[in-house]
Amino acid sequence: NDHISWNNRGLAKYNSGDYEGAIKDYNQAISLSPGDEVYLINRGLAYGEQKDFEEAIEDLIEAVNINPNNENAYIVRGDLYSGSGNYFLAIRDFTNAIKINAESHGSWNGRGLAKHNSEDYEGAIKDFNQAIKIDPANPFLLFNRGTSYISIQDYKKAIADFDNAIKINSGNSRFWNNRGIAKDYIEDNE
Repeated sequence: NDHISWNNRGLAKYNSGDYEGAIKDYNQAISLSPGDEVYLINRGLAYGEQKDFEEAIEDLIEAVNINPNNENAYIVRGDLYSGSGNYFLAIRDFTNAIKINAESHGSWNGRGLAKHNSEDYEGAIKDFNQAIKIDPANPFLLFNRGTSYISIQDYKKAIADFDNAIKINSGNSRFWNNRGIAKDYIEDNE
């Protein structure tokens, strides 16, 4: 069970921001238990925090090969593809995660963000709608949909989403800022 100890130590280092130390500990866990995709996912996350997307994605490819039914592996790899600007592959991975678990707001949100970033705003809104159905009290989902509404110039719906996000979490300045931007657009166009 030494591999579990190494993984737990890696998690502690990861959570404290010591990504290089976490990677070294995950290397030990992987060498002791090479068939455990969770250790590869964890190491991939640490590489991703260092913006080493190539190494991170390699770990996630291996994790998916070990267990093609691991929803989290697809979500993490989708996030990494998005972080590296490869939205097509990100959308593919989030779609695979949705096929495994259609009740995961994270998969719908991730795919929505990738679609938004690839300028498919209508598709993004549909995915954010699904995520919001699953987790209606999550202000970040409302924020993301509101941002897509701004992109298609539907400012009233954007403001409604930002208002609802603010009701849930009034301390987030990005919610207030985007609501102000949407209101400015309405004033400029009236």
